[in-house]
Amino acid sequence: MVAYGDVSIESLIGFYGEAKTDANGQHHEAIVDKDELKSEWTFVKHLMSEKRELDISEFYQEYIMPAAEIYPSISKLYTILLVMPTTSVECERGFSCYNVVKTDQRNNLAVTSVNQLMMLRIEAPTVEKFDFEKAFNEW
Repeated sequence: MVAYGDVSIESLIGFYGEAKTDANGQHHEAIVDKDELKSEWTFVKHLMSEKRELDISEFYQEYIMPAAEIYPSISKLYTILLVMPTTSVECERGFSCYNVVKTDQRNNLAVTSVNQLMMLRIEAPTVEKFDFEKAFNEW
């Protein structure tokens, strides 16, 4: 248990604990403090071993989020973890939607129009679920 997760934490420190410069030359500060993260990890890994029955989201909600001031670096990493897509399904869905929206007949659509049509196709309710009366009254 002493070294549990230490290699992974070092990898995360290498990525999120270092300042970076992007391709445009813009400087980005480190997201987490290296030393702070190492210190926090020594406490959190023991708590995790005691609460193995909880999934990642439950553990975050019950133990990390309420103690975000105590574990600020771990809290930031959990926030990243919980919003990071684990598959490319959403991306693939986006490409499929693009192929439906931008057909040969719609080849001259402006980028903003394609974007708006894709957002409607992805986010809007289906015709069966759309409340036309409410939309008419609000319009």
